[in-house]
Parts: sequence; structure tokens; C-alpha cells
Amino acid sequence: MAEVRLLVTLDNGTVPAVETRGTVESILRKYGWSTVHACLAEGQAAAAYPPARCMFSLRTRAYGLTGELDKWEYTSLPVSGPPRHGPAMHTPSVPRAGDFISLHLPGGMTSLRVVSVGWDYPGYGSRSWLVGKEVPDEGPLVIIIVEKSAGMFTDEADTGSPT
Repeated sequence: MAEVRLLVTLDNGTVPAVETRGTVESILRKYGWSTVHACLAEGQAAAAYPPARCMFSLRTRAYGLTGELDKWEYTSLPVSGPPRHGPAMHTPSVPRAGDFISLHLPGGMTSLRVVSVGWDYPGYGSRSWLVGKEVPDEGPLVIIIVEKSAGMFTDEADTGSPT
């Protein structure tokens, strides 16, 4: 893709727009897909980028070939939105590694800690981003690895102060 000069609007316009140069993909990588809401090429109308599509996998300890508990098992978690979204949760805000999140799963609410986040951006000219379109039809696919957690406030010390 050719280098362009873009006016990038961050956080739905609450942050002043910044001017930058580069390919659309390089600008999205620099500023983060979840914070870039519109890119405006000179003399063109702004185009909104679709939200990220998040898929979650639960990481648990597993036994390796040696019989030691030294490997990981990954299980996809059944989270989704409306049927048109498929097996992913669409969101403009993606959790970062270290964040604590709660998900509504079969059986109730589950507290989780985000271990890692991987982004898969659609490429220009792909099925998700057809040639000639300003923005892709789908946002990036984000794979989020989580572990079960007791929550943010664990092993809290008893200070003896009345509550």
C-alpha cells in the first residue's frame, strides 16, 4: 500500500486529532485498532473502523508426555454476541494482559485474568478488506488467553480495622 497522510481521531474525538504519515495498516498498529475510530485522508470523509472481534481461550495446567504438570491446555470459551457476529464478541475496547475481566458463561459469571492478547489484522485485498474499500468489513480478530481468577482483591490482609 502507498504511504498516505492521515488525520487520526482518537477516542471518539475526546483527544485532539493528530496528523501522521504511513500506510493505513502501519498507523493502526502504531495507535492501536481499538483506539483509532476514524482515519481521514485529506479531502475525504471519515470512515469508521469496525470493532475488534474477541475470542477467549481458558489456559489451565496440563500433564506433559513426561507425566509432569508442565504444559498448558487451552479451551475456547463460548462467548459471542448477536448471531451475525459469529463466535466472537465484538467490542471497541479490548482488555490488555494483566486486566481482570468477568464473562457471562454457561453456569454464570466467571472472574478471569488476561494472560496474553494476540491481534490478527485483516490485510488489504483480503476477503475482509476488499480492494477499493476505505476500511475493512470486519475488525481485527483478537485472541485473548485467560486464566481463572479469584478476582482483583485476593489474599487481602486483615488490618483489624472495623468495616
